[in-house]
Amino acid sequence: MKTKTSATISVLLLPLLLVTLFSIAVSAVYAYGSSQIYGCRDYGNDPPEIAVCEAMTESIRSSFASNNYFAYPNGYVQNYYGPATAADFICSRANIAQQSYSWNTVFYVGHSGIDQLEEPQHIYVYMNLHPYTPDLIDYNIWPNTGYGTHYFVFFWSCGTANYIGAADPSPPWQLAYCWTHRDGGAISSDGYADPWGSACYIGFQYGSPWLSDYDDYGGIHNYGTFVQKFYEYTVQGHQTINTALNNAAKYITGNPQATLQSLQLKQGYDVQGMWSYIRVFGNGDMQIPW
Repeated sequence: MKTKTSATISVLLLPLLLVTLFSIAVSAVYAYGSSQIYGCRDYGNDPPEIAVCEAMTESIRSSFASNNYFAYPNGYVQNYYGPATAADFICSRANIAQQSYSWNTVFYVGHSGIDQLEEPQHIYVYMNLHPYTPDLIDYNIWPNTGYGTHYFVFFWSCGTANYIGAADPSPPWQLAYCWTHRDGGAISSDGYADPWGSACYIGFQYGSPWLSDYDDYGGIHNYGTFVQKFYEYTVQGHQTINTALNNAAKYITGNPQATLQSLQLKQGYDVQGMWSYIRVFGNGDMQIPW
């Protein structure tokens, strides 16, 4: 009986030991964050736009690489703008990120389309070799982000913030929901004027301008510079998302009184008969960890 009891205790203790060691390992892995940057180079014969996007995405990478929470060896930062921007790869990297890091963020620049104007509206994001490779459809990202740790996602692409989206009716729809797993009951539909929730998503109601464009309401630097300065302010300067958006507006206009709201980018513009503007969902008072 004594031998049996000892064996039993050993068997019981072994799983406990393994669980304890696994818990320690997991907590160590989960202490930091990942930042992944994607983009489609499908701009036709427009080398200046591609050049702006290349410089912008590399600047975003540099901002995160200077933040110890994301930088190697603690976290993971990578600029995949161009050839690596492929649907299966993005889904795979999202799943790896959620299993490896506790705070994840994604940026994408490029093109996208919608299947219909009404809800539930699905988004098709162009990959680098569009139309020769499959698009990234919103519901394909959803099963790869179920941990809910993609806390900040920014898509500079048309129609990527027409709605927040939801799980129902199935399949899940809209990028904001499919990336963050938070619907309109969990995050604000106006995270700039009324920020609340545990995640933040930025995209566009219908049309998004090219990054080489200038804001018609006083822009002296292009939108690529706006995005670069936004990430500098929020990732390196530790400003809230909304404060960084406002200060980026000041920078590209040279006007110390400017805010995101004072830009045409936010006030709106017509794109093929559809009123378009940048939108912030969720908590614009959120800070990027450092």
